[in-house]
Amino acid sequence: MSLKEDFSIGRLTLNGQTNDGTPIGPLFVRSQTVTPTSVGAATVSVQTATVTGAVAGDLVIVNPAATGNATAVGAAYVSAANTVSIQYINPTAGSLTPGAGTYKFIIIRP
Repeated sequence: MSLKEDFSIGRLTLNGQTNDGTPIGPLFVRSQTVTPTSVGAATVSVQTATVTGAVAGDLVIVNPAATGNATAVGAAYVSAANTVSIQYINPTAGSLTPGAGTYKFIIIRP
């Protein structure tokens, strides 16, 4: 795999393949303000965020804002064009709201 960095324009280009030989395409980093809603006690809630440029089939890595409580992010995936679904986990006995703020999304197009 080769790596090309051009920080003058904020671009990182990866050229390589996944372990099954699928080429790795563009990689995008997006910042988006996300305001999650409450997650019930001992449950998982899937909520959406608008992420410009995301398309079905893209891979997603999410770096959430600080939660300030026991909630955690589980999986994340592109559920529709420009929409990422985020799984929030609340393992506690009471309802909690994940932290709002600027989330970073890394979108990888295989």
